[in-house]
Amino acid sequence: TGRRFVLAAVSDGRPLLTLFDMPSGRVLRRIAVPEVDQIFTPAWSPDGARIAFSGMKGGVTDIYTIELTGGEVRALTSDVYSDLQPAWSPGGTEIAFTSDRFTSAAEQLDFGRYTLGAIAWPSGDVTPLGSAGTGKSVNPQWCAHGECVYFVSDDSGVSNVYRLDRETLEVTRVTDEQIGVSGITALSPAISIGAGGKRIAMSVYSGGAFEIR
Repeated sequence: TGRRFVLAAVSDGRPLLTLFDMPSGRVLRRIAVPEVDQIFTPAWSPDGARIAFSGMKGGVTDIYTIELTGGEVRALTSDVYSDLQPAWSPGGTEIAFTSDRFTSAAEQLDFGRYTLGAIAWPSGDVTPLGSAGTGKSVNPQWCAHGECVYFVSDDSGVSNVYRLDRETLEVTRVTDEQIGVSGITALSPAISIGAGGKRIAMSVYSGGAFEIR
């Protein structure tokens, strides 16, 4: 956010959030987060007051926030489902995330495909962001003004970028990459939205290597 960048790290076996000044790369602060065992995909709130992240504890991943003033850690989800890739809405009122909670039956140990959800801030209420289709939906990224969410889905058999209208939940396909939009693994982040909301950078596997397009 602004001139600051946050990275999840580990030091002496302890999970840390490391804050950098950009573009100098100077370390501004290291924040230990003993409440979890590992940290993934940290995301700044729009006002810069807190960071959301996916944290693993006891082998289960949930969505957490940490206040930069005071260091208070809050678990927004706390259950057996896999909750990943939090992304703050531009207005700071919602956190979109990836989860298997909307397609799973935990009592029968039947865990389904990944779809998108939203956590209202600060209430913590969780709602699905549509679950139609048969493929996975991952890596949510908000439009510049919060009217839509871009994400990666393999609903057609090949991973591509889609757009979800936040109000109507209508989904439209944005790209038609024959090889697919993907990261190193099936759940790796593969897209990023420019600050102005007019461009998407995406990772595409082509010719035996990953390319940024």
